[in-house]
Amino acid sequence: MAQPEYKNYNQIRATKSGMNAELQKKMLGEYSVEAEIKVKQWVEEVTHMQCEENFFEWLRDGTVLCHLMNIIDPGSVPLVKKSSMPFKQMECINFFLIAAEQYGIKKTDLFVTLDLYEDNNPSQVVSTLRALDRLSHINGFNGPTYAPKQSEYNPRDFSKEKMDAGKTIIGAQYGYVTGASQKGLTAYGRRRDIFSAP
Repeated sequence: MAQPEYKNYNQIRATKSGMNAELQKKMLGEYSVEAEIKVKQWVEEVTHMQCEENFFEWLRDGTVLCHLMNIIDPGSVPLVKKSSMPFKQMECINFFLIAAEQYGIKKTDLFVTLDLYEDNNPSQVVSTLRALDRLSHINGFNGPTYAPKQSEYNPRDFSKEKMDAGKTIIGAQYGYVTGASQKGLTAYGRRRDIFSAP
């Protein structure tokens, strides 16, 4: 008997409970449809491919991501072919993630393969693609962009006189500095007399 093919692995999993349910709710709460639409438009414009289905289903086999990465950074991902085999699809996603990290995206900005393949964390997938959009323009890519400009490193250099002047400022000028106190409070567990003394 043939196994039914599931598009979304969350359809065949037990519902999450307890802390896992709270984490899943938090992740889904971070998801923004507007951000997904902008990223989808960006991917379509850069790759000159049209998404005819759900955005994450379109990206799920990894070939669109590999094509996107090869446009932004030519030769960064080996040539990949569309495949219906799950391990090949996850391998393509992994090729993209390796190339994106080598391109300069921070490891904390990258999604993990199952975030996309099993639709576990769509907001992280969108976040990775936005990071790629920002970084591509810093690295000289001249294609379209939707992500906000990334801030640049701006070190401050103060003169010796300015640094010495900072040492003369008294910390008490900024407000209360004596710390927490239990003065006037009754210790825990002790009786407190409410009546006034004669």
